Amino acid sequence: MAINIVLIEDHKLMLQGLKSLLNEQQDFKIVGEAENGEEGLRLVKELKPEIVILDVMLPSMSGIDVAKEISNLNYQTKIVAISAYSNRHFVLELLKAGAAAYLLKQDALESLVQAIHAAIQGESIYLSSRIKQLVVDNFANKYATNGIQAPSQLSEREFQILQYLLQGKSSKEIAADANLSLKTISGYRTQIMKKLGVQNIVELVKYALKEGLIPLD
Repeated sequence: MAINIVLIEDHKLMLQGLKSLLNEQQDFKIVGEAENGEEGLRLVKELKPEIVILDVMLPSMSGIDVAKEISNLNYQTKIVAISAYSNRHFVLELLKAGAAAYLLKQDALESLVQAIHAAIQGESIYLSSRIKQLVVDNFANKYATNGIQAPSQLSEREFQILQYLLQGKSSKEIAADANLSLKTISGYRTQIMKKLGVQNIVELVKYALKEGLIPLD
């Protein structure tokens, strides 16, 4: 079954590039496109797509506000944000708003397909390499100065796995880094989410942002 996609992008050249790429994929179907936030939101309400590809900077209604509105609808729609900016504010606000992926526009055509599949699978938050490195560097700096404390309900090992998850790493990457099996990592993921009262990776990131566990500031 095809993955239904709504595109919300006001730059015509970028929109054409995204459409060309998506139309090459047999499992993707573009069901709607909009050049502003209000029209995009109307299409999402009408079509209930699996994926929304959302430009952060839009006329009249920001991509951040659109993402918040989509998240509040409680659909199964996953948001893939694209932006020309690696600014911490935009990354932080889009993740808070419920985005499942954040891509820089210069990387989007190269990594969009992978980001969409990652969002659908819900295994990890997909970040452009530059954004991921920003998160990793900030984790390293914060932990070096004891700036982040583990949630009391997590064990030391669970907290370690949580750190990997919040850096956007997949279960396979975590298993390799932690020298553990995929089955063990899956078990830890389930336990962490259960203990923190979240249902999926997007809710986990929103929880972490609220609790100050993602040091983007």
